[in-house]
Amino acid sequence: MPPRTPLGIINSNRRKSDELTPYQRGKIEDARNTGSTFTFAAEQVKCHLETARMILLLAPERLDGHIKKRISRPNTQDSRFERRVIRFA
Repeated sequence: MPPRTPLGIINSNRRKSDELTPYQRGKIEDARNTGSTFTFAAEQVKCHLETARMILLLAPERLDGHIKKRISRPNTQDSRFERRVIRFA
């Protein structure tokens, strides 16, 4: 029986894989533009079929192949809040 090994840190927020590079997205787009199937395009960069479909669906929104900046959490404080804190301090 092999020796017991400790479990890794369990994190439910981890990603399955990293984001695709602009080069990989370009390979998917080029493969699809030449008339190949979604399956073949996904196999070119070893990604999931749905990932390849989403790449092509969002391709017109990208600027020079780069992804758009994600929406961040809104600021919790504004200038009015800062003035109140300064007034109380």
